Amino acid sequence: MQTIILQFQTPQDLSGFRKMAADYITDVSILHLTIRCKCNLPEIALAMNYYGAKVLDNQKPTQS
Repeated sequence: MQTIILQFQTPQDLSGFRKMAADYITDVSILHLTIRCKCNLPEIALAMNYYGAKVLDNQKPTQS
């Protein structure tokens, strides 16, 4: 399990993943559409493949 930052494309995607992985989440930024979580690989894969998230390298979230 590792702490990572996931950035989502829409608030709906962020919300969907947030509900699914509530036990793993340590921080949420609605403004930047990011979630910091202590996730296992299956949760990370789900976030990326189903919710369209990208993994940030513990950097500040990017704005589009």
